Amino acid sequence: MDPITAISLGVTAASGIMGGLSSRSQYKYQQGIAQLNAKINEQNAAYQRQVGEIQAQRVGMEGAQRMGQIRATQGASNLDVNRGSQAGVQASQHAIILQDQATTRANAADRAYGYEVKKTQDVAQAGMYGAAARYALPASIIGTAGSVASRWMQAASVGAAPGGSGAGGWAGGMGLDLYGTGGLY
Repeated sequence: MDPITAISLGVTAASGIMGGLSSRSQYKYQQGIAQLNAKINEQNAAYQRQVGEIQAQRVGMEGAQRMGQIRATQGASNLDVNRGSQAGVQASQHAIILQDQATTRANAADRAYGYEVKKTQDVAQAGMYGAAARYALPASIIGTAGSVASRWMQAASVGAAPGGSGAGGWAGGMGLDLYGTGGLY
C-alpha cells in the first residue's frame, strides 16, 4: 500500500474514534443537564405544594375572620348566633371557606403535577442520553471500520492496495508486476 493511502486510512480511523469520544462526551453532558433539570422540577413541584398549603391556610384565616364578623354582626343585632338562620348562614360560610381551601390546594397540586411530568420527561431524556453515550464510541468504531474497509476496497480496485487488480498490481504501475511474471516490466 502506498504511504498516502495508508496515512489516509489511519487518519480516517483516528478521526472516527475521536468523533465517537466527542459524541460520548456530548451525550454525557446532555445526560447531566437532563438529570439537573429533573431535580429542579422535583424541587419546583415540592415548592408548589408548599405554596398551595400556605395559600390554603391564608384562605382559611381570611374565612375565619369573615366568620367572626358574621357572628359579631349577628350578636350585635341581638340574635341568637347558635340557632335558626343565623347558624345556617355561618354553616354556609364555613362550607365556602372549606371549598375555597380545597380549590387552592387543587390548583397547587395541578401546578406541582406539571413539574412532576416535566421531571419524568427529564429522567427519560437522561436515560436516552446515557444509552447514546454508552453506544457512541462503539457505533463510531463500527462506522469507521466500514469506511476504512470501503476505502481499502477502492484502493485495491485501482491497484493501490494488496490484492488490487489495477495496472501493475498493488505497486500502482511503478514497474513491479507481482501478479504477472514477477519481474520488471
